[in-house]
Amino acid sequence: LEFPDQVRQENTWGESSYSFRAAGSKGWYQGSEEGYPLHPQQNAALYRQTFGHNLIAVLKARNEPQALVTHLGSGEVERDGKKFAVEKVAVAIRGSTTTLGISPATGEIGSMSYRAAGPRLSLGTIEKVFSNYGSTGGVILPMSATVSFDGKPLEDSPVHLKFVRLDEPVEPSYFEAPKP
Repeated sequence: LEFPDQVRQENTWGESSYSFRAAGSKGWYQGSEEGYPLHPQQNAALYRQTFGHNLIAVLKARNEPQALVTHLGSGEVERDGKKFAVEKVAVAIRGSTTTLGISPATGEIGSMSYRAAGPRLSLGTIEKVFSNYGSTGGVILPMSATVSFDGKPLEDSPVHLKFVRLDEPVEPSYFEAPKP
């Protein structure tokens, strides 16, 4: 992500690789053999999936005038067989709503949940319960997450990040239309 409105998402599925890129209102798909511009609705969906479901983008959204942030009440999150208290906060941004579970004792983001397509492309609730926090550029972020879909753990969970980079320059060509 490059704020305010550039995104690139790369995926590998078996032997195939493909990417989606967007800069403002223009977006593109690039497969291993072909590429094409995204329809405006596809471009909007790319922004919802990336900016709306990325923890850093959701936290940064508090500065965007069109963001809506509301307190939903108290709740609990289970991590490592133990429950801990959180305050649930919903953040609506760019057509997507994500709920954060924030520890009132430490201020840590304990969980994040949102509606999205699951492993079999059916819609449901994805929940990430965070652990193993680390500091990156003065920002404390979770480095591990246990991920579930509609309450059932996903096969590739837990997810562990090796590093997170903030405020690093990104080459502008990274977000440009793919070359034919």
